[in-house]
Amino acid sequence: SFIFSTALSPVSALQIEYAITEILGNPGQGQALLRAAETWRQKLPIELDTLQSKSQIVPVIIGTNKKTLSVATCLQEHGFDVRAIRSPTVPLGTERLRITLKSYHQPQDLRRLMDVLVEATA
Repeated sequence: SFIFSTALSPVSALQIEYAITEILGNPGQGQALLRAAETWRQKLPIELDTLQSKSQIVPVIIGTNKKTLSVATCLQEHGFDVRAIRSPTVPLGTERLRITLKSYHQPQDLRRLMDVLVEATA
């Protein structure tokens, strides 16, 4: 029974198949997402350190557990699923937000995210 309990569920296998089909059917989508993420990072205020991220996952250093939780809560209250990454998971003083941009995010979504983030970190 142990061998069978560690196998992928049929739903997981179907999700993987669907994801591969989507990737193959939309060959430029990944590059477009990376370009959108780079554009978004470049518009952030210089004070918001993104650790030179080059992917669609954008860390934003906040600096303390309390402030990071506060900013993440504010973003969540505005409808953004942004997580606080706190010490001891990361070193003290490098507590951060984990912002994951998706290909379905519209420019207006990214502008609103930027506005709320800037306001919450001020």
